[in-house]
Amino acid sequence: MKTRKMVWCGILTVALLLGVLAIGCSGGDKPAEPDKPSKDNLAPSPDKPAPEPPAVEKPAPEKPAPDKPAEPPATPPETGKTGDAGAAGDLKSYEYIIEMESAEEGKMRMELKAEGKDKMMIKMSAWENNAWKEQAYLINDGKFSYMLDSANKSGMKMPQDKENAENAVPEDMMFVPEWKDYKEEYLKDAGIEKVGEEEVGAIKTTKYKVKGLEGADYGFVYVDDKDIMRKLEAFDPAGKLTISISFIKVELNPKFSASDFAPPPDYNIMDMSNMMNPNNPGAPPNMPNMPNMPEGNK
Repeated sequence: MKTRKMVWCGILTVALLLGVLAIGCSGGDKPAEPDKPSKDNLAPSPDKPAPEPPAVEKPAPEKPAPDKPAEPPATPPETGKTGDAGAAGDLKSYEYIIEMESAEEGKMRMELKAEGKDKMMIKMSAWENNAWKEQAYLINDGKFSYMLDSANKSGMKMPQDKENAENAVPEDMMFVPEWKDYKEEYLKDAGIEKVGEEEVGAIKTTKYKVKGLEGADYGFVYVDDKDIMRKLEAFDPAGKLTISISFIKVELNPKFSASDFAPPPDYNIMDMSNMMNPNNPGAPPNMPNMPNMPEGNK
C-alpha cells in the first residue's frame, strides 16, 4: 500500500525553498505568492481524506513497531519552555529541532529559530553515509538574507526589500504541536487507545495508538505532560514504518540575541548588495516572477 506522505514534511520543504528562491532583492520583481496549504499542516485537509487501504481477505495482524537501527544516533529531546503559548497566534518567538523519517524520503533534520515575522534561522540536514549532511542553511535578520555553507565556512549576503523582510517567516511555520488541537481537527472519527506511559529520550510521555494515523494502517503518538506531541510514527499493516516525526526540542517564546540571526563570526561572507542594485551597470537583470509551487505529494 502506498502511503501518503505527511503533508507537514512537504510544507517544511516548500517553505525552505521559498525562503531561498523568493529572497526580495532590491529592484527585483516580486515573486508570485504561492498557494497556501491548510491551516495547521499536520494532516490532510478534511476535503481530501487519505485513501483507505485496499481490502484483503485476510489482513495481516498488527505488529508492534520494529526495532530500528541505532543510526542516526537518537538525540535526547529537550524539555523546552512552553510558557503561556497555547496556540500558534500566541507565538512571538520559538525554537524547534525536528527529526523526520519516511519510507520515501529517508531521514531529515530541521533546526529552526524564529522571532516575529522578520527573523529566522533554518538549517536542513539529511542522513547520508552514517552522518548528518547539511542541505541548506539560511538566515534572515530583518534586513538581509544569508545563504551559508558550513562545510566551507562561507556564504552570501543579499538585501531584502521591505515587504519581504517584514514577512520572512512563513505563517505556516508558526505552529504549536498540541495533542488536543490535533485530535479535534484531524482525529474526530479515529480510534484512539491509550497504551501506557513511555519515555521519549529523557521525557516521560503518554503513548496513544491511533487507527489510520496519517493515512497509514495505524500509528502511535507520544504526548508529554504539557500536551505537546513529542513523537508521531505510523505503520503499514505489516508493521513497516511509513512516517516518523520527533520533536527533539520545543521551546516557545524564548529570548534570542542578535547572534542567533547572524552568520558565525568565522565565516567568509560575500556581500552581494552592490550586484543586486539595479543602478549598478554590472547588476544582473531583474528576476522573473516565480511560478506557484506545486502541492506536496499525497
